[in-house]
Amino acid sequence: AVREGRLDCAFVVGSPEEHEGLETQVLCPEPMVLVSSPGWHAARGPVAMDVLRATPIIRADTRAGYQLQFEQTLGLRDGADRPRVFDLDSIDAAKRSVALGIGMAFIPLVSVKRELAEGTLAAVDWAPPFETWTQVVRRRTRTPNSALDALVATAVEVAAEHLDDEPVLAAS
Repeated sequence: AVREGRLDCAFVVGSPEEHEGLETQVLCPEPMVLVSSPGWHAARGPVAMDVLRATPIIRADTRAGYQLQFEQTLGLRDGADRPRVFDLDSIDAAKRSVALGIGMAFIPLVSVKRELAEGTLAAVDWAPPFETWTQVVRRRTRTPNSALDALVATAVEVAAEHLDDEPVLAAS
């Protein structure tokens, strides 16, 4: 949508990558967490990879690069042995589904901090072998856009303040 001009910019979470015709600016690291319902057995201690590979996955964003990296890390491929994957359209829907015990979700930690503190979700004892970053993507253009420049500058400031105010948390 940014490349086509339908959006002026987009904020994305994932590994930094070059996109043809787009300018990408990394704002800050984005810690991720694998969450489950508190009653799920793997939420109570270390979890084996075969258990993760067999557990249904709730996706909050089917286009997120971090989701593809997560599934590749688990070695998931299309086929009969692949767990069920539920594609939802929001993090809130994914959180509610996971809390009900439908499966697990790999999502940004910031989006589930409250639920983890309240105990409605549990962090699975698993950490990704890759890093994710919050980034802003916009079209490369010669035409100045002061409003967009101000938005991006503010996002950079907010990200820097966030890093100064709060240590990056890791799921354990």
